[in-house]
Amino acid sequence: MREKPSVPEDLTAPETHTLWAWIQKRHPHIRKWRARQLVDECLSHWRAKGNPKGYRDWEAACRNWITKSEMWAQERRNERPQEPRGELRIIRGGKD
Repeated sequence: MREKPSVPEDLTAPETHTLWAWIQKRHPHIRKWRARQLVDECLSHWRAKGNPKGYRDWEAACRNWITKSEMWAQERRNERPQEPRGELRIIRGGKD
């Protein structure tokens, strides 16, 4: 049985460049600092868990993490109460 690879402390430069190119293509609204933060969150999460899923391709794991983070953020935005649109009527209580 093959040993599960450990989670890298950081992605190497070539992986980071290809990952950044993928992010720019698939999620162009994500800024570089946020992309870096998401990659760090992914690696920290799996480092804490000890790689129980046996990931071998950490760039793919980070792509999955980023895609899911964006999906969940969109779901949270859709769950927020919407602000009223259009004309507001002022209703006064009591006698006019």
